[in-house]
Amino acid sequence: MNATCLLLTVTGRDRPGVTGALFAALAGHDVEILDVEQVVIRGRLTLGVLLSARGDLATIRRGVTTACTALGVEAEMVESDLPDATVSPRPNRAGRHHVILVGRPLRAGAISEVAQSIAHCGGNIDSIIQLAHEPVSSLELIVSGVETAPLRVALSQSAAQTGIDIAVEAAGLRRRAKRLVVLDVDSTLVQGEGIDL
Repeated sequence: MNATCLLLTVTGRDRPGVTGALFAALAGHDVEILDVEQVVIRGRLTLGVLLSARGDLATIRRGVTTACTALGVEAEMVESDLPDATVSPRPNRAGRHHVILVGRPLRAGAISEVAQSIAHCGGNIDSIIQLAHEPVSSLELIVSGVETAPLRVALSQSAAQTGIDIAVEAAGLRRRAKRLVVLDVDSTLVQGEGIDL
């Protein structure tokens, strides 16, 4: 029996156990998980699962619907546009970058300008994560499919037009190794007067 690609989307009020219950409902069927993305915004969950399924799709749908209804969330399952379940669902990860936006405030027009600049360079935004809201707003965009130099040029122009700060850094292990440690030097750490140091 040929596999069918399905995109399962779960939405609703976030609570502990939703993800576990969903995958438990899928575990009883012949499915392979191809991709998963989950985000929670202000207590609202959006969970997307791309899977390759063999067997009776109606039975899989009933099992998922029953599990989600018990948890008070909604599930939608549609056949994916992917023609073959063996095709990688992930976009081309060549030229991956972390793009950090910082503004006070961070307006929709500024985000639109940045997103359009990325698209004009041939890049794709794979994910967006909020890093901070107070005292400034900050977002991290994971961008793929574009080289560093043209992305930096385009986004420096966007920064000048919008007035927000933008940082671009190539993704990789070297970036993951960077850490910032902030210490309050007082008498608990240093004997004597901190100002004298």
